[in-house]
Amino acid sequence: MMNILIVDDHSIVREGLRSRFQLNYPDAMIQEASSVKDALKAMAVTKYDGVLLDYQLQDGNAMDVIHALETFKHRPAILILTAFEDDRIIYQCVQSGVEGILLKTSDPRRIMDAIHAILAGASYYDEAILHKMVCYVKRKDELQRILNDNECKILKHLSSGLSNQDIADQMFMSEKTIRNYLSIIYEKIGVKNRTEAVLYYQQHVK
Repeated sequence: MMNILIVDDHSIVREGLRSRFQLNYPDAMIQEASSVKDALKAMAVTKYDGVLLDYQLQDGNAMDVIHALETFKHRPAILILTAFEDDRIIYQCVQSGVEGILLKTSDPRRIMDAIHAILAGASYYDEAILHKMVCYVKRKDELQRILNDNECKILKHLSSGLSNQDIADQMFMSEKTIRNYLSIIYEKIGVKNRTEAVLYYQQHVK
């Protein structure tokens, strides 16, 4: 018997998806969870074939579930539904090895097609999501071509709100060296100050 878990913090969404599943998989055992905690609790005791996972939950997000599953003996096929078209989120999900990602606005028939695909061992990604992922990877590659490894790390620390001294401590360098690096970074990416550099990083990587 096929076991399916629906994870979403909106009961009306779970009910709608359950109805669709029951029409398409009348013999399947379908269970529901409304939080990261409940989802992991359910997966600890039941071996699911597929999990339909909302990205944003009240007590966390899909990545929290995926990371926790690394300690589980069995990892079910995962289809993520997301309302966000954030490039970074999409990239993280793909990097984590999920079998499929769809926007929550997708036609219910597409969701069933996606579930059918991942249960058969295939992948299923929304075209818009694939496009965003490709664009994100291209922007990351572009930044890595412009900056060397140390410059990328310093820009990342800068975007986290660290001061020059904090960055120096992290990089085992002097504060003067960090200031020199920042001047070079600003020139390479075409910005004038810290704020513009942080915005650049957020647009191109974060």
